[in-house]
Amino acid sequence: MLHELYRYQEGHYFIDKAIQDIPVSGVFSLSDPQQSLETLASAHQLKLDFYSSYMLYVKQLDHKK
Repeated sequence: MLHELYRYQEGHYFIDKAIQDIPVSGVFSLSDPQQSLETLASAHQLKLDFYSSYMLYVKQLDHKK
């Protein structure tokens, strides 16, 4: 899923190995990839860490805080 969204953006993304195989289904807008990423993160309790506008790290949301 992220691979398809990032085809339309500049930059790189990294996915924590613990969540690489999460099944995803749905319809996501390619006209607003940022909103699609946020929707995906919310639906699957993921954290999007942007280290710059060109680097994203996706991991499981930490509920301990």
